[in-house]
Parts: sequence; C-alpha cells; structure tokens
Amino acid sequence: MMPAVTLIRSISRSAALAALFLFVGCASQAPPSGGPPDRTSPFVVSTMPKDGAVGVSQDTPIEVLFSEDMDRRSLDRAVFVSPRPWDEPELNWKGKKLRIETGALSPDRTYRVSIGSAGRDTYRNKMITSHDFTFSTGATIHNGEIGGRLRDDTGLGALVVAFDLSESFALDARAPYETQPGADGAFVFPGLRPGRYRVLAFTDLDEDQVLDLGIEPAAIPPEDVMLTIDRPYVRLRDLRMAHRDMIPPRPVVARTVDSRRIRLKMNEPVSLPLRVEVQGDLYVRSAYHDPSDSSVVYLQTSPQIEGATYRLTVLEAMDAQGVTASSDTVLILKGDGRLDTRAPALVNVDPAETVTSDAAIVLTFDEGMSQEAIELLWLTGDSLSSPAGKAVWVRPNILAFTATEGLGEGRLKFLLNHEAFTDVAGNRMEKAKDFTINVVSDRDLGVMMGEVHKSGTSIVIQAARKDGYVVSEVTATGEDTTYVFSDMVPGTYYLSGFADTDGDGKWFAGSLAPYRPSEPILDQVDTVEVRARWEAVSEVRFGVRSSHQEGAKVEE
Repeated sequence: MMPAVTLIRSISRSAALAALFLFVGCASQAPPSGGPPDRTSPFVVSTMPKDGAVGVSQDTPIEVLFSEDMDRRSLDRAVFVSPRPWDEPELNWKGKKLRIETGALSPDRTYRVSIGSAGRDTYRNKMITSHDFTFSTGATIHNGEIGGRLRDDTGLGALVVAFDLSESFALDARAPYETQPGADGAFVFPGLRPGRYRVLAFTDLDEDQVLDLGIEPAAIPPEDVMLTIDRPYVRLRDLRMAHRDMIPPRPVVARTVDSRRIRLKMNEPVSLPLRVEVQGDLYVRSAYHDPSDSSVVYLQTSPQIEGATYRLTVLEAMDAQGVTASSDTVLILKGDGRLDTRAPALVNVDPAETVTSDAAIVLTFDEGMSQEAIELLWLTGDSLSSPAGKAVWVRPNILAFTATEGLGEGRLKFLLNHEAFTDVAGNRMEKAKDFTINVVSDRDLGVMMGEVHKSGTSIVIQAARKDGYVVSEVTATGEDTTYVFSDMVPGTYYLSGFADTDGDGKWFAGSLAPYRPSEPILDQVDTVEVRARWEAVSEVRFGVRSSHQEGAKVEE
C-alpha cells in the first residue's frame, strides 16, 4: 500500500500537470506576449463556394478561411448573407475557418456574402475593407451592382442596407441586403437582379441590424436606383448621416436647487424659451440652459415656500430638430427655503479661435445673473485691452459684448471686472477673470475662390474648420461658374457642399416617414490653406454628378 505522504505528493504532481496543460490550452486563445506586436490587418484567403460559382446546391454550407486567428465576437454582427435566408445564419468556427450555416437556400437565386470591415484578429487589427463574394443556386449570376460611399461616419456600427422595391418591406425589419462600409466609406452590393432598389445607411447603435426610426442616425440617398440589363452598374452619390428626431421632447424630473431655482431635466436637448406652468402660487421669471448640457434647464422663480408642494407642467417645448410637443406629465416637487450663497463663475468665453476685429465676445456664466446694465466691463492696466462697446444679456446667464470701433488686432488680453457681476441672489464674482483672444486685422484677411459646373441647380459651398464647424458658406446659382469667399481669417478650411434643390439654403437630409429623398451632397471635397493678403484657389471643380454611370463597373 502506498504511503499517505507519497499519495498526496502524487496527486499534487498530477494536479500541477493538469493545471499546466489547462494554462497552455487557455493561453493559446490569446496573442503571445513575446515578440513584436502584430499590426497586419487580417483578410479572407478563400471561400466556399468560390466567388462566381453557379449551380450551387441549396444545402451547401458557406465557409470562409481567414489569414489568421480572428476575434470571433467581432464577427458576430459583421457577417451578412444577401438576400437574407429564411433561417438566421449560425456561425461555427474551426481554427481560422468560419462555417456559416444558413439552412436551405432558395432556388435560382444569386447570393452575396459580405464579411464586414468590423471583423478583427486576436490582436484587434481591423480588416481594411469588407470582403464580398457571390454565388448562385441557378445557372447564372445576376451582374447588377450598386456602389457608393458613406461620408464622414464610417466607424463601428455603420450599416448599409438595400431593399428590392418589387417586394414588400418594412423599415422596422431587417433588410434583405446588408453590408458595412470600408475604412474609406465605400460600399457595394453586387449580384443584383434588374429592378428598382432603395439604399439606406444608419448607425446601428443597439446592434440589432434594424433601423430604429427617430433614434438612430440615418443616411438617405437623393434617389432610388433602377438597374436594367442595359444599365446594370450604378454608383450612388455620396451619403451623409443625419439624425431625424421623431421623438417629442418631454420632462423627466425636476427638483428645487434653492429658494429661487428649479432644475428641470428633459429627455433630450431643447431650445429656449420653454412654456411651463407651476401650480402652487409660484411664478417662473426666466430660464437658461446648463452650460454643459442643454437637456437641463434652470427655471428662475419667485421665492419658494419651504416644504410647499408644487406641480410643474411643460406646456410646450421644442428640441434641436424642431420637433415641438406639449406634455401632460406633472412633476411634483417640494419648495426649498435655502438661500443661494454660492458665488457665480464664468465658465466659457467665445470665440476661442482667431477672429476679426468686429467679432462679438460672448461670456457664459454657470447661473442666472443680475440683468442690470454694466458700467465698467473691463479692468484696465498694462498690456490689457479694454475697448469701448455695448454689452447685452441675451440669456439670463449669457452676455454678448460688441466693440464700438472693433476689438483691435493681435493677441489681446482682457481682464473681466468681477465687481460688475452678481447673480440673482446678489452674490458677486469672487475674483477678476482674464482671457486672451487672437484678432486679425482687416488688411491681413484672405480670399478663397474656386469653380463650379453649370447645373441649373443652386449649389451651396461650405467652408468648415477642422472640428467641422461651418465658418462661412456661399451659394452659386445654376448659371454661375465661380464662387468667392471674402474676408477669411488665415487658416485651413475644408470645402464641401450640396445641391440646394428646394432653394431654402439649407441641406435637406431626407425623410423616412413619409419617405422623401435627400438633397444631393457634392462628392467633391477639398482642403484649402488661406494665407494673409492672398487669394487661395481650390483645385476642385464642384458640381452635381448623376448617380447613374452606365457601362462601368462600380469601383470598391
């Protein structure tokens, strides 16, 4: 009989070996810790059926071999079979090979399989572009193809779908044709039969591959696509995401902050003014946004009674998309007898960029301020700027200052007179606040110009900063061949634009319910560097291109 000590030692050795094997097995699922990091993007090596195969059996499984081990979860929502099979595809893995179980395929149908660009390897390197291949369960492959490009928003979650308009469909259900745009925004739907199609793109926030109307941003093209035997290839104009808010603004919660303020939280950002009613002998004097969250509105009230019950109703509110609604929601809150003893603070100064001498200075405070006229806005001193001008309260917490004869020029330093500012409760700012602004002189402004194609439609050209903020825009009528931006502050500008088909000067992003196509955005973009006292010329000639390109296959 084996001694007890020897038995325990043997068990310990066996357990250690088992743990070692288990550790090695588990470690093989993750990238090795040694050696140089893998920065190579994965790609598809081969597929079964092969691209272009015909006469494929209806019960044939679909297999995809990758160049390296993949992060399998990244492909859970990045594998698309179009048109969608009756059964939801099931993904099974064996090493680098993915097996897509679809159930029985339809007879005499061209299928396209798309491996989305969201797929990544175990080192988290994303695929450079989606990989598509087609095959047919019939004797031929339909060669119709729709391609395009999604502008600006091609990150994780962007999905492009297409509907065959000869078949019934619903926007709140999964589309028969789905793909993801590549890193450059390009997408393509190959293997389509002749017919009329509607393409949409949206940001799939909840990853259910279904467009949630009014919640998820979507891109609507300026027209549907008609594929024919003579015109099988179509490239859409560029698409741009836009948020189409169909959910009315409504109040969520309200609470008292002190004896003269109520904090009202809405379900989304809203515009001012709001129409509110408070029952319980309380009067709302004014309202202003939380400087960091425009879904929060502070209501300045008459003095509240400690412990009194008040009922607040939002009679009318308008959100950032222009959706106006009333609410029958009644929020109950208790009066607060505490006085506001906190000093107000300056939280934002605009502009932050280089500006011209005639620009207004906008000061934003963290609470509602006394609206009395300010006699002395700036403190004076060596190297300090103190231009004369007019200061106007445009909101209870926002003051706009315009200099009578301009701000001056150069890098100017301002020192705000803190003693001139008190909040509604009479609390004064605690200390002077200084800030600087770069002001360019009129003689150092530049000009930016370029050409447009004659199109019979007005074209709006927009000049934006790097952060996307549109600084200026000009309109070229249908007969114009040139455009000019005058008095531009030196710097880098990004030019883009749209065809203003309805003549209102604003880009119409389209409507989903009811369906209305968008105004075409210009495929051309350009970056122009404007220098002081110089005329910069864009090398791009802007214009509206037809979506339909006959006889040329779509480039991915």
